[in-house]
Amino acid sequence: MRIVKSELKPYTMPVIGKVKTGMKNPDTGYPMSLDHFRFTSFVQKRVDQMKVLFSDRPTYIPITFHSNDIDEVCSERLELRDKSGALVSYGNREIFFRSVEKGFEKEDARIYGVEKYMNRLAIKHSTEKYKAEWHEVLVLRFIILGCTELGVWEYRTKAKETTIHQIISMFDMCLNNFGRVIMLPFNLTVKKHKSNRAGSKNNYPVVNLICDLDIESAEKVLEYGESMTGLLTAEKVKSFQVVEPLKLEG
Repeated sequence: MRIVKSELKPYTMPVIGKVKTGMKNPDTGYPMSLDHFRFTSFVQKRVDQMKVLFSDRPTYIPITFHSNDIDEVCSERLELRDKSGALVSYGNREIFFRSVEKGFEKEDARIYGVEKYMNRLAIKHSTEKYKAEWHEVLVLRFIILGCTELGVWEYRTKAKETTIHQIISMFDMCLNNFGRVIMLPFNLTVKKHKSNRAGSKNNYPVVNLICDLDIESAEKVLEYGESMTGLLTAEKVKSFQVVEPLKLEG
């Protein structure tokens, strides 16, 4: 299982908004899942633009990546939160950052023993009514094709057995077989699934990452590159393009 590399590095592209598949139920105040994507941003006009481009209830978004570095665009990390939902610590099974008064303090869990370190923090922040647990979190950062601002949108999920596995499998397959993911066209899709557990009536959203190598998708990437004069020229984007899908083994 890959989480991240041995060090956690800062991101280089600004995050201009977030993509979510959940929200608070307006009647109960409890979290509820959605069968479509929801855009949020601290700048409302960005959300408005996404609604114009993809409607109020989009189930797919055309995207691409600005980097081949998994730490930057498709990273995993472990997170521990307290009963209030505040972030206690995050890390990659080796290096962790623990919340202290002035921010986050870097700690090498290998010194103490990784399992011992993680268990100690979980016990410390558990109560009689709340059991603090570590969760695997995937952070996907991408460019939305059609967005007129230079920056990335972020999608986070803890759905380890469904969404995380699928996204990582597709991302790593493209990176390994094409040698890159930068400026390849992808679709981010969402669809609700019914639990197959006996007696369960739960429905949950599953997000998929799909590499889309048709001509129309490639043209969208080219148009994006042309709009970002000086950063991504048409020549640069064309050099990234895959004319024909590579024949994958297996």
